[in-house]
Amino acid sequence: TLEDGELEKLVMVSAESFRLAIYLGAVLGLRRGEIRGLKTSDLSDGVLRVRRSWGEVSEGVSGYKPTKTEGSNRDVPVPEWLVKTWNEHLSKFAVGEVVFPGRGGTPISSDVFHDRWNKVKKDAGVNPKLHFHDLRGYAGTEFVKKGATEREVMALLGHTSTQVSLSYQKATLSALSEVMDGRRKG
Repeated sequence: TLEDGELEKLVMVSAESFRLAIYLGAVLGLRRGEIRGLKTSDLSDGVLRVRRSWGEVSEGVSGYKPTKTEGSNRDVPVPEWLVKTWNEHLSKFAVGEVVFPGRGGTPISSDVFHDRWNKVKKDAGVNPKLHFHDLRGYAGTEFVKKGATEREVMALLGHTSTQVSLSYQKATLSALSEVMDGRRKG
């Protein structure tokens, strides 16, 4: 799990070409494969349409494939500042329709993505055991802190099970204090 201020550290030390990936994981709760599978046309009118991922489709062969589950297909509203970040990223780094290109214009490989993530963690001085997937838990927790219902969190993260969705949400001391002080109901 990310601690206070760590998202900013990760973004600050990241290569500019990788910053958007961090935001998509931590702000929108996207999975690595979903991020790697994004196409430039997936964001329109402030809504990101998550419909595919990029990963191994057969032994040693990568390609576009369906999201993890049918329930993972979703439309995610994107904050205005992140739409701007998306557009800036596309103007500098996209190749054709590929948002995060690797060699040959195909999406970035899993190994390169993983290496970039490990470098960012090391340079930011965060817990070396932090997985990119942990950014989804951070996103789910942030959704709850902003007042999202359980069903809304499920829809945003692409979950069909409340148990899975709840496992991504972490109780924070500040949020628990708000509940105890009567500043927030929920």
